[in-house]
Amino acid sequence: MAWLRRKTKALPIAASAPMGEVVYAIGDVHGRADLLAALLE
Repeated sequence: MAWLRRKTKALPIAASAPMGEVVYAIGDVHGRADLLAALLE
């Protein structure tokens, strides 16, 4: 299925946050709303 492949490769994007800020990336939480709620407390 060659038509599914990208024609060009995407360049990585450098992520950043303002100095002094902390960013948490939360992935898949299916079925664990209790753990997400505890994390956000």
